Amino acid sequence: MPRPRRYVIGVVAVFLLLVAAIAPASASEDRVALFDPATGQWHLRTGGDEATTFFFGIPDDVPLFGDWDCDGIDTVGMYRSTTGFVYLRNSNDFGVADLSFFFGIPGDVPLVGDWDGDGCDTLAIRRNGEIFVSNTLGTVTADFSFFFGALSDVPFTADFDGDGETTVGVFRESTGFVYYRNDLVTGFAEAEFFYGVASDLIVAGDWDDDGDETVGIFRPSLARFFLANVNDTVAADVEFDFGQMGWYPVAGEFASLEITTPATDNLSFEATFDAGANDFVADVLFTATIDIPGIDPFTVSWESDLEGPLGMGPSITASLSTDLQDIASHVVTATLTTDSGTVIDTAQVIIFVGSN
Repeated sequence: MPRPRRYVIGVVAVFLLLVAAIAPASASEDRVALFDPATGQWHLRTGGDEATTFFFGIPDDVPLFGDWDCDGIDTVGMYRSTTGFVYLRNSNDFGVADLSFFFGIPGDVPLVGDWDGDGCDTLAIRRNGEIFVSNTLGTVTADFSFFFGALSDVPFTADFDGDGETTVGVFRESTGFVYYRNDLVTGFAEAEFFYGVASDLIVAGDWDDDGDETVGIFRPSLARFFLANVNDTVAADVEFDFGQMGWYPVAGEFASLEITTPATDNLSFEATFDAGANDFVADVLFTATIDIPGIDPFTVSWESDLEGPLGMGPSITASLSTDLQDIASHVVTATLTTDSGTVIDTAQVIIFVGSN
C-alpha cells in the first residue's frame, strides 16, 4: 500500500512608530498524527500522551493531511488508491468529506504540499517515478510534472529551505538515506543525509517552529517517533512513544492559539496616571482565538515580561504600566495548556504604552 505524506507553515512581523506595533504571534510547531489503516481511525497527538481520535475514511485508504481551505490549520483527507478518488475534510472530527474529486489513477502515490506558496495545500501524485503537481483541488490536469528519485524510493514532502513552498524528498529504505530538492524540477538531489533504517516510516514537519521543515521517522517496531530539527545525519532532537505498529504517520499544524484582540492595527495605548500605582497605566483587552481538536478542558494564561502574570481565560483586561517612562513596551505571552498541564501552544504580541 502506498505510504502517506504531508506538510507547511508560518511567521511574524514587527512594526514600530512612536507608540506602535507588532503583529500577533508565531504559528505553532507542527505535530504528528497517525492513521490506523485497519479501522479508518485517526489519532492526533495534541501533547504528551494526549490525543484526539475519530474515524474518517475506510480501511486501506491512504491518509492525507493538509490545509485544504487555507485557514492555517491542517485537517484530514483520504486517497482511495483503488479508485483514484480524494476525500477531504476541513475539520479534524468525524463526518463526511467537505470536498471529493477524482485525481490520478489506481496505484498512484499521493503527495500534499503548498507548491506555489499561496498558503493553500493541494495535491500531487507520483506515478512510475514521475511527479504530477496540481495547484488546484479538483479533477484537473496537472500543472506540471518532473522526475525525482528511484522507483523504489518512498516520496515525502516538506518546505526544506523555509521559503514557503513545498518540495519533494525521497527516503531510500535500502540504505536509510534521504534525498531532497528545493525546486520542483527534474534534477539531482541538492542535499542528502542518513536518517533512519529500512523499516522506518518517514515524515516531515516544522518541529521547532523556525519556519523550515525537517525530517522525522516513526519506527513501527517500537511505536516511537524520532524527530530532528535539522536535515542532516544527526541524533533525534525529540523522541516519544505514540501509536502502534501498522499505523501510518502524518504531520501538520492542527492546534493553534492566536491573539486576536487587540487588533493588529491598534497595538499602542496611551496611559493615564494612576496615583495608587504611582505610575502611568493603560487597561488593555486581550482575547485569544483557539483552534484545537477535541481538547476540553483547556486553560489560557497570560503573562507580561514587565508585570509578570496578567490573568487567565480566553479574554482578559490587563493593566500595563510605563514604569514612569515616556514609553514602555510589553511582550505579552498567551499560553494554551490542557487540564493536565501539557503546553499546547503559545502566542506573543508586543504592546507599546505611552504616558501622557
